Amino acid sequence: MTSTSTRTLHRLPPSLALTPSQLSRLSALSIQTTKDLFSRTELELVELCDWDPAAVHNVVRRVARWIAPAAANVRIVLPLAVCDMYHAADANAAKPAFLKTGLDALDELLGGGLPCSTVTEIVGPSGCGKTQFCLTLTVLAASTMLLQATDAVSAEDVQETSGVIYIDTEGVFSSQR
Repeated sequence: MTSTSTRTLHRLPPSLALTPSQLSRLSALSIQTTKDLFSRTELELVELCDWDPAAVHNVVRRVARWIAPAAANVRIVLPLAVCDMYHAADANAAKPAFLKTGLDALDELLGGGLPCSTVTEIVGPSGCGKTQFCLTLTVLAASTMLLQATDAVSAEDVQETSGVIYIDTEGVFSSQR
């Protein structure tokens, strides 16, 4: 039996088949199996194949359907870009959410706090408190998520499905701090 990771793209069933020009372009780039295709991100495929993002997404979706055909009780969830998740969440929200810093004057200057679902860069001279401020925001964000637990959603469920990422670009993070 053929492994799903080494299925040849030329053998896609007629209902999911790629066009001859798509197959030719992928073959020219040594992308001939499902493993070759899924070892690259959609952005890489856009750049390599010189296709528009919708065409790449369509190709990836069809090949994914071949590998894991949908059953009555199975739902295939393809990866989403962060900006797609943000726009979907933004469409469902009446107004953007903010993380309060705990500093009323700063929150007012920022128009409500730090905007959620965004990347915020904190800059300043050495020793001015950037790291401490970021660590405090990390704790505030984590505790805010736990406070959002309701009767329907327990704090344990919130802990398992959400989190905070602290990225230390200088490699000096101290867990004791």
